[in-house]
Amino acid sequence: MPEHCSGCGICFRQDISLCPHREITERLQQMMDKADVLIFVTPTYVYHSTGAMMDFLDHFCSIWLVHKPMKSMFQKQAVVISTSAGKGHKSAIKDVVDSLQFWGVPRIYKIGLNLKAESINNTSQRKINHIYSLTSKVATKIKSRYGNVKPSYHAKYLFKTMRTLIRHVDMGENDREYWKKQGWFYKSNPWKNDRPECIVKQDFKYR
Repeated sequence: MPEHCSGCGICFRQDISLCPHREITERLQQMMDKADVLIFVTPTYVYHSTGAMMDFLDHFCSIWLVHKPMKSMFQKQAVVISTSAGKGHKSAIKDVVDSLQFWGVPRIYKIGLNLKAESINNTSQRKINHIYSLTSKVATKIKSRYGNVKPSYHAKYLFKTMRTLIRHVDMGENDREYWKKQGWFYKSNPWKNDRPECIVKQDFKYR
């Protein structure tokens, strides 16, 4: 992300499409919307993710659950990868995971790699084999859930908590109207089948 978030707040008060850096953010938002899997990669800088990664996440703070989350996020899987020469990759991964969880992404995989070296070229073959094994296991899990991503307990808990805030705390009328428009204001949620439950049961009954 080549630009810093200016903190103008227009994405909260109105819409993210009005962001001063919308030439960049619109393209990135469209890419995320269409993607099957979101993959975030960051080296570890002073125990955290890079400034460029934080600039990216800052630009999408308005799609957090408590504001105007993207409906497509509730069906996605994501992977967060961070490498370090020693320690710190856990903190770097958490920087990204925090945003993904509050975007509503139901399944997030974490890969933290302590290379014990300044670059992959100085990494032992044993460590490289471990990396291949670890990433292959994550890829297998992603494939097994493709097209049928069920939310974790934590994802459901966050959604219900944010819905309570939206309904009972003055978080902004713009956000409240967005939730109502999505149909999430009461019992409905973004993970439910598109077909009404009664129709599914009726079809089963008459077979």
